Amino acid sequence: MPFLEDLSLSFNNLSDDVSGVEWCRRDGRSPLRHVNLRANGLWGAPDLRDCLALFFLDMQDNMLTGPLPIGTDNRQLSVVRLRNNRLTGTVPDGLWRLPSVYMVDLQNNRQGAGR
Repeated sequence: MPFLEDLSLSFNNLSDDVSGVEWCRRDGRSPLRHVNLRANGLWGAPDLRDCLALFFLDMQDNMLTGPLPIGTDNRQLSVVRLRNNRLTGTVPDGLWRLPSVYMVDLQNNRQGAGR
């Protein structure tokens, strides 16, 4: 998805493994800024850490597994909605210090606090 800026497919009953999806180029120069895949049947472990322009992420109400799909390099993030999934691992301390973040919703997952 090298030229995609906005992906909005919420409440569409989509059902697939998103583990192998290449959301952004590995060099971080992809324009993807907005991902809304709320309330589908998506599973797997998405990885959006290379999406450095990402500012809005809503993948709540799916069946996602694995660690958080974002990291502290996603410095543009403002909104992260990942509630009601099966995410595991710890929440990195640096997530709370991202300069633009004002909402992080990780309720009803299997996460622990960072160090």
